[in-house]
Amino acid sequence: MTLEGLFRVRSAALALPMGLAGFMAGIYLLPPGATSVLRYERNAVFAGEAWRLVTAHFVHADAPHLWWNVAGVLLVGFLFSSEYSPRQWLLILLVSTLAIDIGFLVFEPGLQWYLGFSGVLHGCAAAGLVAWLRQERDPFT
Repeated sequence: MTLEGLFRVRSAALALPMGLAGFMAGIYLLPPGATSVLRYERNAVFAGEAWRLVTAHFVHADAPHLWWNVAGVLLVGFLFSSEYSPRQWLLILLVSTLAIDIGFLVFEPGLQWYLGFSGVLHGCAAAGLVAWLRQERDPFT
């Protein structure tokens, strides 16, 4: 594959992570107060505000928190995006989100609030690493 071909494939594979990063940045630009309605709050979830189990992963405490998560999404995307199809990545995102949420609800009853993409991002990075480890590699190349 030529260098030009590699970048064409890489840019197509990066569409999902770039879209995800843009979505998080867009959520950050919502009016003040939106974060408190979207973040995970244990009592609110048990009071019926189940959307917080999803939206909490897309809101951030401040600009540095957002940009670290955006950088992480882009790095994971650059390293691993071509390891799975876009449909598989969506499934990985969903499973990672569910795992984090179940962990909060079942294993962290003292956690009253949470926001940010770090947990889901770690799930995506782990999936990418698993894909790499499953490949046979020649250690001398």
